[in-house]
Amino acid sequence: MIQHRVEESITRGVHAVLESADMRIGNIDTVLSPMGHQGDKWSSVRGHRESIDDIKAMGFDVVTLANNHAMDFGADGLMDMIQGFAEAGVRSIGGGSNLEEARMPYEVEVGSKRFAIFSIACTLPPGSAAGPSTPGIAPVRIHQSYSINTSLAAEQPGSAPRVMTWVDESDLNAVTHQISEVSSRVDHVLVVVHWGVPQPWRAPFDPQLQDYQLTLGRALVDAGADAVIGNHPHELHALELYDGALIAYSLGNFWIDTIAQRGWMARESVAVRLTFSSGARPHIEILPLLLDDRGYPQYDPDKRAIELLRRMSSDVEIDDRTSEKWHPVRKSGE
Repeated sequence: MIQHRVEESITRGVHAVLESADMRIGNIDTVLSPMGHQGDKWSSVRGHRESIDDIKAMGFDVVTLANNHAMDFGADGLMDMIQGFAEAGVRSIGGGSNLEEARMPYEVEVGSKRFAIFSIACTLPPGSAAGPSTPGIAPVRIHQSYSINTSLAAEQPGSAPRVMTWVDESDLNAVTHQISEVSSRVDHVLVVVHWGVPQPWRAPFDPQLQDYQLTLGRALVDAGADAVIGNHPHELHALELYDGALIAYSLGNFWIDTIAQRGWMARESVAVRLTFSSGARPHIEILPLLLDDRGYPQYDPDKRAIELLRRMSSDVEIDDRTSEKWHPVRKSGE
């Protein structure tokens, strides 16, 4: 639950970074509304509708709602939250009264360039995906199968199976076709995607990134995305540069005031700044953050997030020599 006022919960230095941007995008991983009834799901979270004013005061212009919590309190909670953001002058994307509305990107002029921003989710509790005439979030469904090593199972009863995942072909075609069509009339496309597996639910021998994430992230770039920004695992995951475009598989947490009660959540996180110029992929910079015991983002002078990303992102060079706070990311050898 988000309960604290913005002036208490974000450091002056981090706030200054947000203020320096022309457009700020964040994911809202809760329901900010008193409306609706709790669904039959493992974890449901709700915050105060007044927190929308805090998010506005932080400077966020766009919020993404395609995630596994937006429908925690059903369509009433989702639609009231969307209305709340609209009243505050913050654009919400990724959720809507039907599938067409949920999938609709936000197209906006920033300076002399036109952008399209998409919000999609692979994390889909039952009933959360929008339908042709029903409210929900923008879905990209994932299929999975399980492989059991019978020899290992006999020797280690109860051991975890190997999980294999792949993207639903119909959903993949729909989202990539839409991005391709939109990219023909805008200068740049950004996609924010909810995906991945948090560490407590990932078998120790499983890779950090799931097969479907690699397929989907690269397909989004092939369709026209200049950057793919991931979230959901509540910890940092690897960075990839694919065809010169950034795929950030998970940025971690930015502001979560219940983190002290959730010991499995990582404190290290990053904010990403993209600078666009005509005819080129965006210049990428990252800001290392560390959440304190209250869940508030602090600039981390020890740059622990940078070191974590270096270890996870073997094919990406992270150069932190050029700036005290912002660190360009570039592919090795470029």
